[in-house]
Amino acid sequence: MKIFYVLDHNLSKQVAGTFHVKEVTENLHLLGCDVTLFIPEYGADNYETTVRKVIIPTTQIRLLRVFLFYTLVVPYLLFHTIKEKPDIYYIREMYISFTVQFLAKLIGIPQVIECNGVPSEEVKDLGGSFWAYKLSHKFQEINIRMADKVITVTGQLKKLLSTRYHTSPEKIIVVRNGANTDLFKPISKTKAQQELKLDENFNYACFVSSFYPYHGVSELIHSAKIVLVKNPNIKFLMVGDGNDRNQCEKLVQKLGIAENFIFTGSMTHEKVPLYISASDFAICFIRSSQKDDLYSPLKLYEYLACGVPVLASEGIECGQFVESIQAGISVELDNFEEISKGILKILDENLAEKFRVNGRTYIEKNGSWHSVAEKVLTECKKLV
Repeated sequence: MKIFYVLDHNLSKQVAGTFHVKEVTENLHLLGCDVTLFIPEYGADNYETTVRKVIIPTTQIRLLRVFLFYTLVVPYLLFHTIKEKPDIYYIREMYISFTVQFLAKLIGIPQVIECNGVPSEEVKDLGGSFWAYKLSHKFQEINIRMADKVITVTGQLKKLLSTRYHTSPEKIIVVRNGANTDLFKPISKTKAQQELKLDENFNYACFVSSFYPYHGVSELIHSAKIVLVKNPNIKFLMVGDGNDRNQCEKLVQKLGIAENFIFTGSMTHEKVPLYISASDFAICFIRSSQKDDLYSPLKLYEYLACGVPVLASEGIECGQFVESIQAGISVELDNFEEISKGILKILDENLAEKFRVNGRTYIEKNGSWHSVAEKVLTECKKLV
């Protein structure tokens, strides 16, 4: 099958979206698909992949470069479509454009839209204007209605899209996130701690985060203040960077627990498994229960792939999920006492060993990127 995969992301960024694109496209390639990426010029040179890239010229001017991409991608797609005759346009949702979708309809190419969230809700959470909210809502409605098939990451997101945009549920398919099981795999905790030069006399918790407000980092810090009174031998590995990182560092200083927190800063994806494997448990918090139901945190699957128990906030996609596969504990994010008790409970070695085995087993059976790509390919074939 020949797939044209279109997206407007800066793929040089070490973020979940970049990893998702890379894993899905490269695993589709391994499954025998002829995949071509149509991507903007910004970030393209630093993006290494085994699949072919068609780079769309843009500019460094931030507002103009997105407009240029949405405009110029159409003639590039049309030229390569006439020349190569693809079977499918696979479009990772572009929030303020429907040019590619319109082209697909015009020339009769089946199109799949991958929807990983609700842009209008993100605009609202970030304090965007009323008009930005309405515009992003309208563009997503157009995209969903024009698509021949929509792929989402959670059942709750499927339900919301179907209801909000009056779209048949049969048109929307849930394909959950996955993990690279070759990169994220169990490593000896002692070996990982030695490589990272960590004091082996401590217990460690790993929290991979982009430090967005809804990641619940402040809730963890306040809960740590309570738990460290009972067990001062716990250190928290805060892996990543983001807007709220400085604020979080100031908070641990203010609470007098800075010695128990290690903020690593930005980290390559290849090194993250070391920090996870060096830990006794990993943390996956999402502050809003609505977000927890709509979004599927990539780090959760990577924690499980490393065979590490997970302390997760309550909700369908985090806490309920890890408890359903018996790979972790769910806690109420607004209850600091409950979080602190959860931390002490998950350190129990007998319980933790069961969680470790169950988490890795689940990923091997259901959550590898290879299995994700197989599901995507199955849905694409139904349109041809």
